[in-house]
Parts: sequence; C-alpha cells; structure tokens
Amino acid sequence: MDERTQGQLDGLRAQVDALDAELVAVLARRFAVTRQIGQLKACAALPALDASREQAQDERLCTLAAQQGLDAAMVVRIHEQIRAQVRAEHEAQAVQRS
Repeated sequence: MDERTQGQLDGLRAQVDALDAELVAVLARRFAVTRQIGQLKACAALPALDASREQAQDERLCTLAAQQGLDAAMVVRIHEQIRAQVRAEHEAQAVQRS
C-alpha cells in the first residue's frame, strides 16, 4: 500500500475511533437515565417490560433510520440489544427493592 492510501486509511480509521468513543459516551448517558427509570419503576412496582413503549420506539427508530439512509432492521436489532440490557437492569433493581 502506498503512503497516500495508508494516510487516508489511517485518517478514516481515526474518525471511526472517535465516533466509537462518542457512541460509548452516549450509551453511558442513556444508561444513566434508564437506571433512573428503573428506580422509579421499582418503587412503583411497575414491570420492567413496557411492550407498547418498545413498539413505539421501534417505529420511531425505523423512521429515523430511513431518514439517515440506514437499514431500519439493523437499527432495531442494535436497539433490541440495548433494551435487553436495560430490562435486565430494571429487573435487578426490582429484586433489590423487594
């Protein structure tokens, strides 16, 4: 690989690394908020799963994905993983409260 190509590749990879750091920071902020939601749900004896909320989120995410030119199914799959972790934390918070 020539130096010019290597330099371009390195620059693009640096951008990806910076974006990954932003994703992690956004996830940390998101989980800080969802932990507060979990505490409220635990105090009110509400279930961790809110199926209607999740369906509404999926619809909103599909719209956002389309607006950004992303595969909506991919975005929903990623979000499902995040939600699964949130739900697990909410269930753990409920157990701690009981």
